[in-house]
Amino acid sequence: MVDASQLSAINQPYTFTVTVSGTAAGDTRQATASLTITPRPGNPPTGTITRFCGYDATGNLAACLAKHNPTQDLLAILRLDPDFRSASVQWVNAGGQQLQEGVNAQGTPSTTLTVHPTAFPTAGAVILQAVMRMPGVNGTASINVPLNNPPNCPQAPCFFTDINSTVFPAYTFVGAASGWSDADGDVLTYEFGQVSGGTSA
Repeated sequence: MVDASQLSAINQPYTFTVTVSGTAAGDTRQATASLTITPRPGNPPTGTITRFCGYDATGNLAACLAKHNPTQDLLAILRLDPDFRSASVQWVNAGGQQLQEGVNAQGTPSTTLTVHPTAFPTAGAVILQAVMRMPGVNGTASINVPLNNPPNCPQAPCFFTDINSTVFPAYTFVGAASGWSDADGDVLTYEFGQVSGGTSA
């Protein structure tokens, strides 16, 4: 239990940690988690962020799949709780960088934010935060959106050929894909085709 009277500095972050140890056959392993608390002079603004993925056939906002398609825009809407409707809002990413029109997102510091695919990381998730400000006190709402990124081939050759004959017109070769993986562990399928030049076999 933490005595709140010991947290005497307003707007000063206090970080608490817990270390968990496990021992097996004389081998001790440890893991640590932390929590940061910042005392405020009053109730901080609160709200909830909901994400949407475009619009459906009737023109209403469309729900998203569990993992966001990184080739599509992401729409985030902050709904301020009734007592804090007058709060000003600023959107930031997980690193604290403000999201601005023409940089990471399209829109103004309001309760709605549209994030374009160019702002998404290459893997993992995108974390959005809405900082809600009222006189003397701030609050933060956040949302973690996992991304369904496409398969990736980090090191060439990703597609190579094995030549069976070099004599025209009997020239033949076998194409093979190698080194591809999916960050989400999904099973990969391969489809080969010819995109230009002559007639495919």
